[in-house]
Amino acid sequence: MIFSPRELRKQALIGVAGAVIATLVFVYAAHAGDARVKPGHDPRPRAWCGWWLRHELGVANRIYNRARAWAHFGSRASGPAAGVIAVWPHHVGVVVSVSGPGAIILKSGNDGHAVRTRERSTRGVIAWRWPDQRTAMVP
Repeated sequence: MIFSPRELRKQALIGVAGAVIATLVFVYAAHAGDARVKPGHDPRPRAWCGWWLRHELGVANRIYNRARAWAHFGSRASGPAAGVIAVWPHHVGVVVSVSGPGAIILKSGNDGHAVRTRERSTRGVIAWRWPDQRTAMVP
């Protein structure tokens, strides 16, 4: 089949437009956390405590990259105990032990830009959650 120069230019423009649209869809999907973007690729976000805990517990759902989302994970715990997830509005981690009234030893990501285990106050905790048995982490 032979195309006229006009038809070739039309086909080239359609190809360029398609490439631009595909790029925009990819960028939007990557920004929105869409699982269709590069299967197996899960870049660490700027605020990454929730992302770290997802990887520790093997949770695939990217909604849990947000610390606050962990307030609905697993089942309710009555308070701090070893293995319980402690949720603050902007931070999340796993309780290693209870060091005293109002204080816990917590393992978490993005604590001083690193994964650390240290004593923290329980002030401001919005939820205590037990992970389910399939994802339970030994502190």
